[in-house]
Amino acid sequence: MSLYDYDVDADGSVDYMVFEYLGGGTLAEYLRTAGKRPLDEVLRLGRQLCRDLAHLHGRGLIHRDVSPENVWLDERHEASMH
Repeated sequence: MSLYDYDVDADGSVDYMVFEYLGGGTLAEYLRTAGKRPLDEVLRLGRQLCRDLAHLHGRGLIHRDVSPENVWLDERHEASMH
């Protein structure tokens, strides 16, 4: 599954999206446990998030809740907006 694979469906009056499982937890959890991070890691994560937001915006989608709790990390600590 690629970084941007997802499925959408509706159950009665509830619309929902399903994304791939990312086993690294949220950015918020990672920062709480890992503490202060080196600048190169912060910049790498920032670039990944900018890439994801540009991808969403390029498809006409707006993420309305950008926060560390909604940034997911895979097992290699690659960031993804969900």
